[in-house]
Amino acid sequence: MKMNISKGIIALGLVLGFNTSAQVTTTLGGESANYQKKGANYLNFNAGGNHYFFTSTFEQAMMQFYLECFSASGQVLAQNKLEINVGVFNNSYSISDVVALGNNVYATVEHLDKAAGKNSLSARLISTKGNVATEETALLSMPFEKTMNSGINHAAVSPNQSVLAVVGEMPFVKEEPAKVKVALFDENLKETASHDVSLPGVLTKNRNIDVYVANDGTVYLLMRTTTKNGEIALQVFQINNDGSLKQYGIETTAPTYIISYTATTNASNELIVAGTTYERKTVTVGEKMANGVFYFTNKGKAENSFTYSELDAPVENLTARKLLVNETTIFLSAEIFKEEKIVPPASAAGTAASYETNYNYTHKNEYVFGFDETGAKKFELNVAKEFTARDFNRQYLSGAFVINGKLTLVYNDASRKYEQTTSNNSIVPVIVTITNDGMMSSPIVMIDKLKLPYNFILYPSVSMLNGDTMLFLMKNNDKSQFVSMKLN
Repeated sequence: MKMNISKGIIALGLVLGFNTSAQVTTTLGGESANYQKKGANYLNFNAGGNHYFFTSTFEQAMMQFYLECFSASGQVLAQNKLEINVGVFNNSYSISDVVALGNNVYATVEHLDKAAGKNSLSARLISTKGNVATEETALLSMPFEKTMNSGINHAAVSPNQSVLAVVGEMPFVKEEPAKVKVALFDENLKETASHDVSLPGVLTKNRNIDVYVANDGTVYLLMRTTTKNGEIALQVFQINNDGSLKQYGIETTAPTYIISYTATTNASNELIVAGTTYERKTVTVGEKMANGVFYFTNKGKAENSFTYSELDAPVENLTARKLLVNETTIFLSAEIFKEEKIVPPASAAGTAASYETNYNYTHKNEYVFGFDETGAKKFELNVAKEFTARDFNRQYLSGAFVINGKLTLVYNDASRKYEQTTSNNSIVPVIVTITNDGMMSSPIVMIDKLKLPYNFILYPSVSMLNGDTMLFLMKNNDKSQFVSMKLN
């Protein structure tokens, strides 16, 4: 084993675990202060040769973003909360999102100005030092009269990071169909198109919209509503470059309904939505059992293509996580997952305002489904794991990447399951690869003492892909550390 130390970076060329034919080169980078909050979300970007890891939470009545930024060599560039002047009530500013466009990362800033009657969205550059510029580029504006009905702004970037789509859901107007404003920008923030669109037959309440934009600028609104019996219902609105609209329904046949779903766009600029389903019964005892998976795409951006496939066997609480396209095979990763809100004790009665909500989490087996381009299920695989956690569970979510023509799945497992006894930690990362034909490799178990520093745990889902190199953060109670891994 050869160890080279240069500029604070430790490079390790290592043969790992049980897959003796596989080699992983692991590089440890700089350390930053660890920032963790219950219920936080994570956004990870490569831009301009640097690597941005954002943690987002909702605090003080607005979204808050904490940045850990690393250089191409893994050195720490920033470890701070994004700060802007928030203004005053009825003339306020807040960061609604962060996006990577071209070689830069931007904060989208919402300005609610009641005196002017405008809800405006702009883009401000975020430096590698974590500073948000005061200069801004206007993106979108819509009427604003009431704080509780100010409209909703969305931002999405194409997979190749060349197109920014901004969508504004107009404020609710009773008995009128939903209306959205759409604007497209190139990687230099030059506006290339704008549209005002009405969504026929859609009311502006009781729906949730996710926005996706393809590399050619086609915008997709994935709208989630509920059926009369409270089940998930999905609709897709496709907004073309000329502003024309096409609508698709994603429907299962009763008594089968959608449990969970995720989406992405492909190289043909189509939207793909896939997820898990269950059979609704008059009386349900025990956990909700997934009975199938569904696959939707707008084939040729014109045809509703929907496919349903049964599982090999029912699976409890199966939750869709990520869609990845690898040429003619589409991978859906999922896991057995349960979240339970802890009921406050009787002694906390009357103190709801000050009682902090807590959760119990259960993470079990990882599943991978392979679909062909028609949506037919090619294979179904799973790997065993089982963890429980309270409040903080991000370390148990997997990371999934397409590398060298294979799906690479990285997840944490219990070290006691494996023969080696030299692990510093009770939890160790495991890597498996899966071909387009559903052939899964033997596991690469990263259990050697040199793989992770003592008391650090890899967070496989706090990650990104840079070429064919996987980039992660690993954490302990106080610090985060940058780590890269490359399969050789």
